[in-house]
Amino acid sequence: WASNATYAAFQYLLYGVFLFVGLFTSVATTMFAYAVDPQFISGPTGLLNLQAVYQMWKFVRDFINIFFILGLLFIAFAFVFQIDSYANSKTIIKLILAALLVNFSFPIARVIIDFANVPMYFFLQMILGDGGDASTTLASSLGASNLEGILLPQGSDSELKSLLAAIIFLFIFNITLLVLAFQFLIRVIALVILLVLSPIGFIGNDFAGIPGMKKYGGKWWDEFLNYCLFGPAAMFMLVLATNFFAAISGSNQSDGVGNIASATSIDKELISSMVLFFVPITMLWFTMGVSK
Repeated sequence: WASNATYAAFQYLLYGVFLFVGLFTSVATTMFAYAVDPQFISGPTGLLNLQAVYQMWKFVRDFINIFFILGLLFIAFAFVFQIDSYANSKTIIKLILAALLVNFSFPIARVIIDFANVPMYFFLQMILGDGGDASTTLASSLGASNLEGILLPQGSDSELKSLLAAIIFLFIFNITLLVLAFQFLIRVIALVILLVLSPIGFIGNDFAGIPGMKKYGGKWWDEFLNYCLFGPAAMFMLVLATNFFAAISGSNQSDGVGNIASATSIDKELISSMVLFFVPITMLWFTMGVSK
């Protein structure tokens, strides 16, 4: 009797932990929905459209324009003193072209960001459907996979091994989604910073760059393109993972695992569920690896 009572107590304790971990699923999905919300990124009040961002870009642009003025004065003195290496039309054209690119760097960078966000929003719309919300959609996708019904077929009366497996899987899913949400949030903040510093990228480009600035211009372009492309790449992998979650409930979890189950004390359904749930989780991990 004491053994049965202790076992039952552990059952209800672990089931309570499972429900508690499930509460964080709503937190993780809500944070992710906020991080990928188009209104938060590029809406009228989004981070990329804040007036403060434009004002900071103007400060950087005006600071660099001072050096263009000094450069024109230097070229003028080069013409006066007949310094052929600088007193030529090619130097003037490069300086004027670099000045034009720097002064139009904000709209050019915004166009590139918007082009990168178009496929990201397209994949997000595939997840949401018509009139959907990211947090409710991800939660419903997880619910459609019937995680609790597969791993815990008897609810709070399920075996301890099933309860532990359900807790571990749900915890891994929550942590994965939280990390992914932070990566999307970091992406937006990084794009804001790179947008402010966009004159540096254009003053050091190969086409009309200023000598000595090529190194910094190359770094800016590398970071800028990486953060731009991470959005659509990560969202594409999330589409695959979400669709896989939704398809799990309609699949036959018992196929192909009979030999494994016969060699263990764990039920065949539990083993197959673990294998299936690791596929979309691995997709999300691969998505996080893309950010590197």
